Order: sequence, then C-alpha cells, then structure tokens
Amino acid sequence: MWYKKIELSAHDFKKLNVYGRYEQNIQKAKQQGIRYKKIEEIRGCWFANPGIAIPYSKYIAGEPAEVYRKIRKYYLEGQKYTLIKEEYKQFKNIRKKIKDIFELDEKKYKIIFEANGSVLVSLLTKLLKNENNIALTFSDQGRLIYAALANEEESIYKYVANFEQQIRLFESPLISNKIQIKNPYPEKEKIRIIDIFNPNLTYKSDAQIIDEYSKQILDPKIKIAFLLEVSRTGRILPIEELIKITRQKREDILIFVDGAQAIGRLSYEKIKRSIKLADGYLIVGHKALDGFVSAAMIIKNKIEELISKSIEKTKLFYLKIFRFESDELNEKTIFLAKKQQREYYLISLPEAVCLKVALEDNKNNFFKEKLIISPYKQEIAEFLNAQKNIYLNVNRFNCVDDIIAFHTFPFEQAIAMKDFLQSLNPSITVAPLTENLALRIGLDAKLPDLNFAIKYLKDSIKKFYNLNRKVSK
Repeated sequence: MWYKKIELSAHDFKKLNVYGRYEQNIQKAKQQGIRYKKIEEIRGCWFANPGIAIPYSKYIAGEPAEVYRKIRKYYLEGQKYTLIKEEYKQFKNIRKKIKDIFELDEKKYKIIFEANGSVLVSLLTKLLKNENNIALTFSDQGRLIYAALANEEESIYKYVANFEQQIRLFESPLISNKIQIKNPYPEKEKIRIIDIFNPNLTYKSDAQIIDEYSKQILDPKIKIAFLLEVSRTGRILPIEELIKITRQKREDILIFVDGAQAIGRLSYEKIKRSIKLADGYLIVGHKALDGFVSAAMIIKNKIEELISKSIEKTKLFYLKIFRFESDELNEKTIFLAKKQQREYYLISLPEAVCLKVALEDNKNNFFKEKLIISPYKQEIAEFLNAQKNIYLNVNRFNCVDDIIAFHTFPFEQAIAMKDFLQSLNPSITVAPLTENLALRIGLDAKLPDLNFAIKYLKDSIKKFYNLNRKVSK
C-alpha cells in the first residue's frame, strides 16, 4: 500500500500532527492554567451555535475517544507504521460510512477532509481556480469564504487564530491583540458576490436571486460557483434551480455547495439531491451537528482527477496525508514533501471519526429533534417581535426551524446585546448576520428552559436602554 512508502525517522515521527486539535487544545489549556468548563456547565446555555465545540461536544466520548486513545498509545510507543496503518483503515471506514449515510455510489464519489470548512474551500480554490479567473458566491458566506475563494489562504489561518478563545466557553481572558488580516475583503477581480439582502435588509426573493445569478454566470471569467444551501441567517436558498441554470448556460463552471449550515437542519433527502447535482458538497461537524471542528467535501471523481493534474504545480499551505481519498494523491503528497523538503502532517483522525458519528446520530434523530425545536422558535420569535427596535422581517421567507434572525435599529443595540449575552458565565452566544451587525440566535434541542433564554434576552435589551439613558443624561 502507498502508506508503506512513508519514510519516517524518529525525529520526523515526533513532528507529525497525529492528534490534531483534540490534543492541542487540551494541552494548551493546561499550560495556560485555563479550566475548561464541563459540558454540564454550558450545555443548557448553548442556545446559539458558537461554531466551535472542542471539547464540549457530546461526541467527545465513545468512538472518537477510543480512536484517540489508540493512536496516542501507538504514538507514545513509537509504533510508527502501526499508527499509519490504523489511520489508513479508519479513514477508509469513515469515507465509506459517510457515503452510505447519503446513499452514494462509492465508485463515483470521493471525500476530502480538512481542519475546517474555510480551509477546505481555500485548498480547492488553490487547486482548481486560475489566478486570472473569478469565483462567484453569496454575501452571507462571510469573510473567511471570500478570502478562501480569492486564494487568500494566509488570511484564513490568521482569521481562525483571531477567533480562538473568543467564544467564552472556557475561563480565559479575551485576546487583546488581533493578528492583522491580509485581505478580508478581496478585490472584485478575484471574487464576485451576490447579496441575498435588499438595501432595506429584507431578503431578495428566490426569483430575484435566480435572475441575478443567471446574469452573473454569463461572464466567461467565472469558473467556480460556490453556492449556499442555507445562509447563516437560516434562509434556505433555491439551490437545485441555481445548479440546473448553471448546467444549462455554463457547462464549464465547477459547482460547489456550502452545506455547513444545512447539515442537521435540512432533510437528508434534500441534501442528497444537492450532492448529486453539484460537483462538490461541503459538510462540517461543528455547526448544527454539535460535533468537533471538522470539514469534509464530498466530490465527484472528475474533481479528484482535476486535482491530480494540478497538485504538483500548486503551492499548498500545508501538506497533509489522508486529506485525499485516492492512493495516487496521497503518494503525490509524500513526493511533494520530499521534493520541496517540507514537513507533512496527518489529517486529525478523532475529528473525522466524530463527524461520522455525529452524522449517523443526527440522521437517525433528525425529525425527533426538529419537533422539539419548533415551539422554541415560535415563542422566542413572538417575544422578540414585541420588543422595541427589534425587527424580524428577514424571517418571512423559507427558513430553517432552529435559527431566528433579527435586526436592531439602532445597530448599537445589536452590539450591546451580543456583548452582554457572551459575557455571561456560562455564556449565551449569538452570531452576527451582516456587516450591519444584525444578529441570529440559534436554538438547541437540549435547551432545558425557554424561560431561561427569554430572561437573558430581556436582560440584554434592558441593559442597552439603561446605558443609553445614562449617556443621554
């Protein structure tokens, strides 16, 4: 097998990124004297998804932990090839299981793994998009995706570093000095963005989005379309129609779908249709699935063939084994490391195992959790709708059940609410929707008490008005 070609000295073996973030985050916490909060301390307040679940996921126990302990044992005992062989076996099993979950033909699809969705998008962009070509996407993707599609891979890693320790789910001071982002808003020559909002912050209709998209893809410089299945605001976009229009007008455009916010929120039948229509479909474990930070892209074989042709010409930020499915691409990764005299790493296995387990669990319990969440949305939406300066106009279109999006006027109220809710111990996390600082609140099926959520929402609004009165005086 190809992994037998890996030549590891004792020094090289120590450098390999064997455990990934699973181990790194825990060790870093110990070094800094940070006490990670127990899952019981934060589970009840997780009524917004902070985007990062290490090490709080309910999937930390069971299979991911067993796999982690096994590879850690091999690593500490210096069993280099036993560890590599175990990784090979596990990744093969994970890929097969994910394809089974979506009922995909194993011979027609491949799966790429990465640390998170933005890094995976950056990887594909570097491998598939020429510097002179343009990528097309939507406004609600966020600056990480913009940077990734514009080949700003360095910015992706810097942005992730800035995000670390900001979610206040463990006892640690906030980072005061943020790393300068190279290019958070890339030039129009590199990326074209379709706004899903009207100027008055209401959604554009499906017809408006389809019409604008149909015109944009006529530009011959656009070679990649990165579509959005569900926005961070919870808006479900007409993904099947957008893909069909692309196929009719531009067969040469590669179509990738960002399903990060869709997995765990849309039915698996709908997601399966999108996977089969697109060239690639992005899934992550740390949004609605409530797992570790992880990402996988389900791609059609033709995409892997294109990658195989370009990988040796592309300067990748990191070289990683088990990132790609085919033996050929893993062999090329090893070859590039030797040729360029660079280190190479292993894709972290516990996170990938967790993604598989979370997908299985979510698929089996999808409709049960959906029924639990629905009443929360209605009651919290009614409460917010009755508040002064809070507007729920973005919720009037086809939206998922577990996200409530709203705007505040003045915008400063959104900032105050966000700061207050995230300063609680344990915190309630809300996420910004737009550059105008609108907010979204995500609902969790494990939320124990609706009154608890509403109480702190009331407190956040009250505090804003109290501060304003003091300032005006």
